Amino acid sequence: MVKRWNTHRFRLLFIMTVVASAAGLGLLVTNALTSTGAASTAEYRLNVFYYLFARNEPPVLVIVVLMAVISPILLRNPLSITSAQDSQPLLGLTIKQLSLAASAITFFLTLLGTHVAFHDYPLSMDEYMADFQAIIFSHGRLAAVLESPWRQFAEALTPTFCTYDTKTNSWISAYLPVYAALRSLFWTLRIPSVTNPLLAAASVLVMAKCAQRILPDSRSVAVAVLLLVTSSQFLITSMTAYSMPAHLLLNLIWLLLYSRNDRLGYLLAPWIGALALGLHNPFVHATFVAPFLVRILLRRDWRVAGYFAMVYGAACLCWLSWMSRVYPASGRPWSQLFELPGQIVLMNQSINLILLVTWQSFALVILSVYTLLHWGELSLIQKDLVFSFLVTFLFYSLFNAEQGHGWGYRYAFGTLGNLVLIAASAWQHLEDSFGSYHVRRWLLFCSTVALVIQLTCRWIQVEHFTAPFARAHRYLQGSKETTLVLDHRHVWYSRDLVRNDPFLRGSPKIMLKDELGPSETQALAKLGSVREVHSAELVALGMHPCRPPTSTEKGADP
Repeated sequence: MVKRWNTHRFRLLFIMTVVASAAGLGLLVTNALTSTGAASTAEYRLNVFYYLFARNEPPVLVIVVLMAVISPILLRNPLSITSAQDSQPLLGLTIKQLSLAASAITFFLTLLGTHVAFHDYPLSMDEYMADFQAIIFSHGRLAAVLESPWRQFAEALTPTFCTYDTKTNSWISAYLPVYAALRSLFWTLRIPSVTNPLLAAASVLVMAKCAQRILPDSRSVAVAVLLLVTSSQFLITSMTAYSMPAHLLLNLIWLLLYSRNDRLGYLLAPWIGALALGLHNPFVHATFVAPFLVRILLRRDWRVAGYFAMVYGAACLCWLSWMSRVYPASGRPWSQLFELPGQIVLMNQSINLILLVTWQSFALVILSVYTLLHWGELSLIQKDLVFSFLVTFLFYSLFNAEQGHGWGYRYAFGTLGNLVLIAASAWQHLEDSFGSYHVRRWLLFCSTVALVIQLTCRWIQVEHFTAPFARAHRYLQGSKETTLVLDHRHVWYSRDLVRNDPFLRGSPKIMLKDELGPSETQALAKLGSVREVHSAELVALGMHPCRPPTSTEKGADP
């Protein structure tokens, strides 16, 4: 017994040493980004990804190292307390009680964070474009027509990631429409901020159902629910207007239907997949689902394979048709976003791997790796969950741009459910090896640190970063002028403040100065009062001043 315990303890110590080493490497990376100026806001550049990593990660990386030191102490005694509690529900709650309580807490916490931490402000332009297109949909239209006399200022008025079709004089989001359509339902009710908290709460419930089908016992199911709701990435991202919570929910619903392994599940799953492909880009669901589709082929279930191919094929044609409408105007097809990985991409993926560690509960990270040590005991669907995550992570190694804004590794968010289910798969092994009392004590400690320390730290970080942008946006929107002209080159990421109503209702209209020629400037003066926003105004609100780009840098607009 002691020999077996020593073997498992050695494995756990090895995993924790590797994780602690990765955290130490992360600290070196943050130092390098700071010392080389890659994370500096003093120059006009697209570097928010590096800035957020260098600014936010050091305290949590230290927490990870400390957790790796403390955890073996909590698991130090081999089975010193008997299994009297082994049959008791985790946390003393049934699965139904735990999932309902966790779902309700998730909803209220993320809704509070939407208003308090993020100031009810869609920070990134990805988030803003979801609302932009949702407003258009809520008016019963696919695109917003830019009326005269504002058409001549289209380039100056158009927000980032919005495409302007010169043939129809209309605006449309550069992303696929399903998430915006979903968000438009809440815009119609004037409660768009409720969207992602509701999706997150639903994800908790669906996760519990998935875990009941995939995991071996009720305690593992409870662990899965707990690991999900103690993930800072899950909670913080669900406070935003990103489409990622919708991706996670639809992927989990798809997995729940697939895991039924019956006619109804197979009948409905590809239709959920068809919606997931069109949420905002098709890659999130496509990479998630690929290993499961391969499994269907490997077991030669031709009827199911044919049906899935038919539904997914029709969905691909539908979304390709939508993309063909949008992307000729955008000037950059999606095919140009991919290339063979070079040094920069490999460095970015290393950073993303560190972000996956620092934005989760320490228990989730350790249990995920611990599960892989028992690979031969995993079911096929558990193995496919691993493959699904790996396909997603490796796919984005071909992506020639980092994620920009984001909390944790945003591109892997659609497979966060995979990580949770993979991690919970190790629970029974851990209880058998270290005893129920010790393992539950360790899990409670990790969960407490995740919610009380990590989440509080992340909450403060996102509020501190978001607040200046939210203040600047409301300051500009409160101006009395008809038009505001913004020279974004002097204030870091101030181009993101060009946020005009898709139907140009109300004032002020905000325009980019470098998109206005002399004739447009003269014409603009005839349409009402015009004021140029000076960089000092935005800096006074907390935004960062920066050196404007030189002539060789002008293609690098944030």
